[in-house]
Amino acid sequence: MTCATPAPSRADAARRRWIVLLLAAVAVVPGGGTAAQEGALFQPLEPTSVDSENDAQRSSLPTTSKVPTRGGETVRHREMRIDFDRLAAAKARIESGEGAALDLNLFDDVSFTAVDLRLARTSSGGYSLAGRLEGVLFGTATLVVNGKVVVGSIRSHTGTYTVDADGDVCVIREVDAAALPPLGEPLHPPQSMLRPRGGPGPAWRSGRGFETAEDDGDTTVTDVLVVYTPAVDDAVGGVLAAHALADLFVAETNQAYQDSGVNQEVFLTRVVEVDYVESDSSGRDLSRLANPEDGHMDEVHELREKTGSDLV
Repeated sequence: MTCATPAPSRADAARRRWIVLLLAAVAVVPGGGTAAQEGALFQPLEPTSVDSENDAQRSSLPTTSKVPTRGGETVRHREMRIDFDRLAAAKARIESGEGAALDLNLFDDVSFTAVDLRLARTSSGGYSLAGRLEGVLFGTATLVVNGKVVVGSIRSHTGTYTVDADGDVCVIREVDAAALPPLGEPLHPPQSMLRPRGGPGPAWRSGRGFETAEDDGDTTVTDVLVVYTPAVDDAVGGVLAAHALADLFVAETNQAYQDSGVNQEVFLTRVVEVDYVESDSSGRDLSRLANPEDGHMDEVHELREKTGSDLV
């Protein structure tokens, strides 16, 4: 006996069409899955299975116990995974003479594209990528990659953001830069350190020289020695992070020079930890650093001579 299958009703056909449309929409909505993350530098953290008495395969997300505090108070933050392959691909494109860009999906409602990327080597053996934000007036992005340690800053007229990664977990923050303490009054060097117009160069020995730009038209390079204390080491999360931050400051400075059309560069000679405990006055700390015979950080002066650094 043969049974005939009833033809689908119009209501059944309509339901099937809605299901197909819904599945298609999920695949393309921003933030709605892997397809939405394609091409982006930051990816969702992958769950890791952990043993549990109640659920042997319960999934959890890796997390960091400490949110960075640099750059200002944290307005919001999230933890993601940084795509190191995408960073390496951008580096390779620049080295081959091609242009490179990075899609910076910082938050669900904040995304930029960094273009005109500039590649530079860091003092720690890594590299930095710095460029402008496409379509954002005065917007900049700078990333330092030293192995699995990545630090960065993204600045726009709508907000300031920081990136800190050490291995699998990357912390992306929006910061309130206005909450930082006000800047102090600028310091003026002694007259003996100033070059008279048309006169000889500075009184100190220069590793790369301030005079190169005037003499032969090349970019002026200022050699800088960075020293930091154990308190900085503790605050930023270790030696590697401290060195990466020094590299970031140099990369940001050089990007600012380039954006401003200034024929100047900063070169980081060394990053060294010194045995010193900060006082309650930054002016006193600076005075002790400058004095070569007061028993405070006197070794820095020898380091400056050995590295031929112009500034400390």
